[in-house]
Amino acid sequence: MDALYFRVSSDQQTTENQFEDLVRVAEKDGSGRDWGNVRKQLSECVREEEITSASGNVRTVFWADPDIVQELVAQSVYVEQGKSGRTKARKRRPLFEQMKRDAAMRRFDRVLIWKVARIGGDMREVISTVYELADMGVTVLPVKSETGPINSIMGKLLWAIQAWFAEFENEERSEAIRATELVSDRAPPGGFGAREN
Repeated sequence: MDALYFRVSSDQQTTENQFEDLVRVAEKDGSGRDWGNVRKQLSECVREEEITSASGNVRTVFWADPDIVQELVAQSVYVEQGKSGRTKARKRRPLFEQMKRDAAMRRFDRVLIWKVARIGGDMREVISTVYELADMGVTVLPVKSETGPINSIMGKLLWAIQAWFAEFENEERSEAIRATELVSDRAPPGGFGAREN
């Protein structure tokens, strides 16, 4: 059986295509799950909300509905709330930890993720997690990244390259977020730092 792991960022909604890509792969696992219902729950679990800052800027944030998230966990589908590029936010991932506990109990033998960067914020965290899961008999499959099994020579090389690239992407994203926040703090109300409706 496949587990699916997603991360929802509050600053941008990037999950819809991830949901469909991973479900399409997992449907072939023969687990007999009601994929129509899983798709419905995934389509309803991400909420959108407009937030007005003290300076009057309005921005749209996205968050995962905790009730639907818990229903999905029972089906080995994990939708984690997080913030892109934030080191502290990456370290608080209760559903990621739940997924690892479920892996240790052999609830599934493969974890599907969209990209390597979904596993961790830096190269060491990614490689460590992939090895940890491999030791439990669980393979990590990033559907948008070319990797192989971590226990093969080529797999080790591909994971190292992809993990380095994930760290690079996360660092770039963090810098962009810091720059946007700096500009947004200096922008006039309703200015160029906010997403207007």
